[in-house]
Amino acid sequence: MKDDFEKYLEEQLKDKEFRKEWEALEPEYTIMKAMFDARTSIGFSYGENIKD
Repeated sequence: MKDDFEKYLEEQLKDKEFRKEWEALEPEYTIMKAMFDARTSIGFSYGENIKD
């Protein structure tokens, strides 16, 4: 079951310009997620992760 954000994003991705911009940012989000996951794996809390 999709949440509201997933439904919204699915609709927005139908717009070619939006999709282009969304995909252009994907590498940045991938790096940020990897950093978050690494910090979490060494015991940083959510709050500690978002401080930097």
